[in-house]
Amino acid sequence: MAQKNKLVVKISSMLNKKGEIKGSNKKETKAAKDGCPHWKINKKGKVVPNIDVVGDYAICRGCGAKIPLQFYDNDKLKETLGGMKELNNQAKFLSIATNSGEEMSALFSKTGVLLGIYKKNYKKLRKIAEKQSNITGGKKGKKNKNKGNGGTSSDAFGSWGSM
Repeated sequence: MAQKNKLVVKISSMLNKKGEIKGSNKKETKAAKDGCPHWKINKKGKVVPNIDVVGDYAICRGCGAKIPLQFYDNDKLKETLGGMKELNNQAKFLSIATNSGEEMSALFSKTGVLLGIYKKNYKKLRKIAEKQSNITGGKKGKKNKNKGNGGTSSDAFGSWGSM
């Protein structure tokens, strides 16, 4: 049997009966919500999504995050990451200009490195998820002419719970 993700195990232990994250105090709750993987371990010990599907989005019961069910295409990914990189570059610059300390400047430098590899890793995940859940509507494992057009919300998350 595969080992369960440590983050999913930790967050699952913090869920109330409604599936919401509750820490021992506000600080712990906020930190857990910020790190929420949007999955939980159910009563049978299986890892399942902790979401409700509403229209074109999945809403995490644990943290309240609104997760788009359609994958970002390459243009949207480039646009979004461009904005994040721009913001992070400003923060790196300001952390030195304001003499905010080593820890703060290191945080933004590390974030810059992570943003640099984010696009490549997102594309890998998208490719795997498309194959596993048959998002594009074609046959599993086969190339499809309308690849990248996405699928329906039930296509996207319907089969992910059984992974």
